[in-house]
Amino acid sequence: MSFVKTDMNRILYTNHGLHLNKIGKQLVQHQLVSFLDSTFEQKRSQPLILGSHKILEDNNIICDGNQMLKKNKRLMM
Repeated sequence: MSFVKTDMNRILYTNHGLHLNKIGKQLVQHQLVSFLDSTFEQKRSQPLILGSHKILEDNNIICDGNQMLKKNKRLMM
C-alpha cells in the first residue's frame, strides 16, 4: 500500500473547498500515473536455479530435487 500526497492549495478545490476541481483531479491523475509507471516498470531478475540432477544407486532412477524419474516415468512421492 502506498499513499499519494495531494497538494492542499486552494486553487485545486471547488468553491466550497470539499472536492477537487478539474485541475486538482488532473494533478492527482498525473501523480497516480507516474507512481504506477515507476511501480510496474519492467525489471530484470536473475533466473532461479533449481537443484541439479543426481543419479542414485540404481542407474535407472534420476532425482532432480523435486521429483524422481525412472525410465522416463514419474514415480509418485
